[in-house]
Amino acid sequence: MTPSEILEHIDEQLEEQADYASLWTEGSSAMPTGIPDFLQDSQWQDSMKYAGFDETHAAEAAIVAETIRRDPCLLRLAWQAYWRTYCSNSHTLKHWPTLEKYLGDLSGLFYFLVGLGGIPLVRAHHRRLGIPENITHDTCQQIRVESIPYYAGQYDNKFGVDYPQLEWLSHYTHEPYFRLGRLEFWLEPNKVCKARAFRHRRTGRTVALALDQTPFSCDGSIFAEEKQVQWFSHYRETAESFIGNVITPFGIGTRWVVELPKNEWELVLQPDDLCLTTHIPNGGHLTPEACAASVRLALEFFPKHFPDAHPKAMVSQSWLFNNQLHQVFPPDSNVVQFQRQFYAVPLSSGPWNGLWFIFLRRGAPDFQDWPRNTTPQRLILDFLAKGHHWREASMFLLWEDMKHYGTSHYLSQWPYAELGGLTSCSVPDASATGSSTGLNFNSK
Repeated sequence: MTPSEILEHIDEQLEEQADYASLWTEGSSAMPTGIPDFLQDSQWQDSMKYAGFDETHAAEAAIVAETIRRDPCLLRLAWQAYWRTYCSNSHTLKHWPTLEKYLGDLSGLFYFLVGLGGIPLVRAHHRRLGIPENITHDTCQQIRVESIPYYAGQYDNKFGVDYPQLEWLSHYTHEPYFRLGRLEFWLEPNKVCKARAFRHRRTGRTVALALDQTPFSCDGSIFAEEKQVQWFSHYRETAESFIGNVITPFGIGTRWVVELPKNEWELVLQPDDLCLTTHIPNGGHLTPEACAASVRLALEFFPKHFPDAHPKAMVSQSWLFNNQLHQVFPPDSNVVQFQRQFYAVPLSSGPWNGLWFIFLRRGAPDFQDWPRNTTPQRLILDFLAKGHHWREASMFLLWEDMKHYGTSHYLSQWPYAELGGLTSCSVPDASATGSSTGLNFNSK
């Protein structure tokens, strides 16, 4: 049974079939005789309950599961999606059938069943690692988060999982990736925070320097569009010192060049260092208390279960670290209070990066059509309607500083006397950063 034959059977066309047809032969060879376990009623029903779903959509899921089992084409397609997501080295499903013509309003349940198929794999993975059952249970709630687009009405209130989201679910089945309270933590090399951080040996104060040749815009941000580039940072290391452009804790790159003597400053974080990549699952309730509790859990959990791993920091990338947040939200809002706990670092970003997670829409905002159902949606659309662009950024919170979570540790100490004076060619224009030194930033 070929990929094209299945598309013909479900009356669907794909403009690009390369990804859909990729590894088809390998998937066929791995397919078990009979019905795969993840499509057996006993397994998906148990997984649905374990992931925290109620019975609201159980009857619909049963209809789709039976339809798949009776239809050889759907059975082959479901297996390929499952195998690609969880068993192959190519987890991303980029261009796949939606099944909207064939299954109608139940189409999202096809990939929902594939998503549930990862639950037994996560549970087995955690048992091998000796992870407590309560943490496994909490981690497996992620599929409910991935179902939110359907809850939120993007698909006319249909329920299910959008197939591109399956890749994210695959990480939980084989990576050291766990939900600890409100936040999730993934023990992996730092892939998201594109800067170097240095700690003063005596005072413990921390400063970030931009990587060499980072393309900054005039306001100290990094845009993906080449036309926005106004200047490039420089970084070099000598036998005696580290020299580079300062990134303020507010996530702004400056032309302020400092020389950090090695006998006074040590390099404590750079790309590829082992870190805790932090994910903020959708679902609200990002309260200071809940987030602080998650950080405390991480400080206990990882030394206990991964004693040979020594992560350097929490790192993350999200619209939640966008340095425009204080222009949009009140200073006492959960999102602004959350951002203030980290050292923000600009990240290459298109003009609308991060909006999908807020509106479940992609591309430039449609001010007439995009939802205004929540306070964040209304505030952000009003902000964008004034001509602003949106963006993502990254952050870090050093392992040694995680105990200070809740104190705005980096922002409360800025600026640092330990950084010394400016070099001869480092002073930015006032129009570039809001001040002649790049130091007087609104810290709300």
